[in-house]
Amino acid sequence: VVFNILLLALGSAGLTIAADRFVVGAAQVAARLRVSTVVTGALIIGFGTSAPELVVSTLAALTEGAEGTALAMGNIVGSNVANLT
Repeated sequence: VVFNILLLALGSAGLTIAADRFVVGAAQVAARLRVSTVVTGALIIGFGTSAPELVVSTLAALTEGAEGTALAMGNIVGSNVANLT
């Protein structure tokens, strides 16, 4: 149990650091391209948050047969429902 809590803490710290760097990097790209932060948020940050779902769905559909396809479809539908709310 202690090991799992340690992994959770390390994962949370890593996620926090990576997210901060991602946002700073996106802001730098926006400044270099001279686009508004709204456009940057909609495109770069939007893609960054959707990329893991795309990878999971693609790998599941390609490697797991019918169950993987069902997992990929569930992931797609679930993420779209979550985005609508």
